[in-house]
Amino acid sequence: MYKKNTLRTIVFLIFAGFFCSCTNNDREDDELTTSNSEVCFYYYFEEKVFVNKVLDKMVITFSTDTDGNQRRELVKNYSSLRLIEGWCNFDVHNNSFASLQSKNRKQIPSETIEFFINDSRITSATYVYETKGSWIGLTDIVIVKLKETTTYEQFENLIEQNDCKIVAIYEFPENRILFSVPKTSKFNSMQMSCLFYETGLFEYTTPNKIMLNAY
Repeated sequence: MYKKNTLRTIVFLIFAGFFCSCTNNDREDDELTTSNSEVCFYYYFEEKVFVNKVLDKMVITFSTDTDGNQRRELVKNYSSLRLIEGWCNFDVHNNSFASLQSKNRKQIPSETIEFFINDSRITSATYVYETKGSWIGLTDIVIVKLKETTTYEQFENLIEQNDCKIVAIYEFPENRILFSVPKTSKFNSMQMSCLFYETGLFEYTTPNKIMLNAY
């Protein structure tokens, strides 16, 4: 039985979808937060909004059964990283996150991202994205709203085909559905959101994002 919530306000359910494909960024910039990074875009309904990948910053999200000592120990394993902020709960399921930055402001190696992904206490690990001066972190959650012409069976078939898992169904507001993307997937929540949207079955799709500057 999936969770249902008809009264609780969901802060992170904002009308902003996320991403899809990446291209090279030719802009020159003094900081790694924009230079030499990839330019990605997300869907705001049908509109593509471009964002920059921030290569010297990353976000990790923890499973709900991970305590503060375990979180601190995970971060301490990498002396090259410093904690920017954490361990705030970012959603109604009491998940928590930490945002990290390389101490030398150089690119965080992809191997570091992979290390966190492979840890059972971590639900997601990605680089940070920047848009309009704000830093955005991704989780493993995607938020969708089906079109009136889309059947629930069609949606479940997509979930099954991509090894995803339905997390919650919210009847208010507007029948939103949350599903999680497995760490074993070749797509993160940003990419999976795009994949689902481009099927034409959804009014909108968006990865659950953490507005880092808000904490």
